[in-house]
Amino acid sequence: ENVKMRRVAWKMLPEGAHPWPRLERHLADVLRPYSDNTKAVIFDRQKTILSHHPEEFFVGTGGFSDYIAYVFPHHGLVILECIRWGNAIYAFGQNWEAFTKLTKAEVISAGVHEARIVHTEGWKERLARLLDNRNAKHLAAE
Repeated sequence: ENVKMRRVAWKMLPEGAHPWPRLERHLADVLRPYSDNTKAVIFDRQKTILSHHPEEFFVGTGGFSDYIAYVFPHHGLVILECIRWGNAIYAFGQNWEAFTKLTKAEVISAGVHEARIVHTEGWKERLARLLDNRNAKHLAAE
């Protein structure tokens, strides 16, 4: 699997061949002060998203302490995942770069996101369904 990591010059949603090892090293540094339980949950979230095979991921100027954008061009989606408690997954289609410069309140009130998935029971299934549905739509449009 060849997933590229790139950096953007803005903080997203203001306050490689084997990407997981690279991402895990960065997360380990950021999450050092957190409990082992919290680290396990955050690592699981990232691994879940990576299991859907994004082509690349981005981090903003907030670095790994904020959102990570996972790009799924074959689905026409970018999935933003935060490594902090109390934050949801946001899914964007085209123009995701512009939309991630907005605050979360602006994103929600303007309705520019494709989906918002709260980390409650069943979030992994909701994410899989979103990606499956978008893949089918994306393939039909081609």
